[in-house]
Amino acid sequence: MTPEWSDRALMLSPAGITLCTTEAMFENVMRSQHVPKPWPRFIVTDHAHATAHWINEPGMYGPISVTCIHPTLDRDQLEVVGLIVHEAVHVWQRIAAYIGETEPSAEFEAYSVQGIAQTLLGEYRRQVYGAVL
Repeated sequence: MTPEWSDRALMLSPAGITLCTTEAMFENVMRSQHVPKPWPRFIVTDHAHATAHWINEPGMYGPISVTCIHPTLDRDQLEVVGLIVHEAVHVWQRIAAYIGETEPSAEFEAYSVQGIAQTLLGEYRRQVYGAVL
């Protein structure tokens, strides 16, 4: 028998992290996590292209972060990556505040944002292109 390697993550997130590419998907997440209404808007403002929601109400995973982005065929993939990385930074900021991390080291912060961004990008790729990283 061959042993399996453990996950290489530096730490497990105290929050569930996911991404939604449709408003219906977002509403399903809110319902499944028992988030009371009124729910926030899928994309917070009409001129925003993506939004990272932080929900403190305890759900299946405790606090949750739900990043929302509309996939559009005319949006350049580089723009999608930029938007998701931008939102990953907001997710990290909320997690850092939640765990009381006021002065994270540069490497801790960089690895955390990288891990969150890769998670969100992988989910975007799965939902939009049907491919898994």
